[in-house]
Amino acid sequence: YFKGIVTLPGLCSDFKFVYQDCCRPAGVDNLAASGSQWFYFEAKLNNFLGNNSSAKFVSEPARAFCIGNTFNWSQAVVELDGDSLKYVLISARGNAGAPLTYNAGYTPAQPLTTNPAASFVLDQKTGIMTFKPGATETVVIALEVQEYRFDSTYYQWVQIGSSNRELVASVASTCSPLAQLGVLLD
Repeated sequence: YFKGIVTLPGLCSDFKFVYQDCCRPAGVDNLAASGSQWFYFEAKLNNFLGNNSSAKFVSEPARAFCIGNTFNWSQAVVELDGDSLKYVLISARGNAGAPLTYNAGYTPAQPLTTNPAASFVLDQKTGIMTFKPGATETVVIALEVQEYRFDSTYYQWVQIGSSNRELVASVASTCSPLAQLGVLLD
C-alpha cells in the first residue's frame, strides 16, 4: 500500500498518479518474456467537479481455479463518493505505461484459455468476471475501474477518475472444493 496526502496545485482534468517497478515473475503464460517486463499502475483524477476518492478494490488480487468449472470472480470496489462505475479489461502495461505483448492465443479481452473458447466475460457494471478455464496456466488479467459523475451544468456524464489493478489467475487441472472458493475472510 502507498498512502499519503498530496496538495494539488488547483483544478485540472488530467492529474495522473503512477507507480512502476521491475520486474514481473517469469513463467506467466499469457505475457511474452514476463520475467523481464515492468509493472505499471496508474490512477487518474479530474477534479473540475469537486473532490474525488479513488475506488478501492475489496476482492483478492490472486486466486486459484480449476479446469472445467465455471467461476464468477468479483472485482468489487468501495466508492465513497457515489460516482457511477464502469469496469473494463485493459492491456497489462510495462515501463512508462507501454502495453505489453501477449503470447499467441491471448489478448487483454481473452486473458486465459477458456472452454468454450473466447468465453471470458466481464460485466462492466458489477466487475464480475465469468469464465470456465480450459488449460493449466498462470495468467495476468488487467482491469480498470472508471468513475463518472454527472455534470449538471452541461447535462453530461464526465469521467472524473480511474484506477487499475492486475490479477493473477492460476489454473490447475483439479483442486479441492475449498480452493475453488478463493480467499475466505472472517
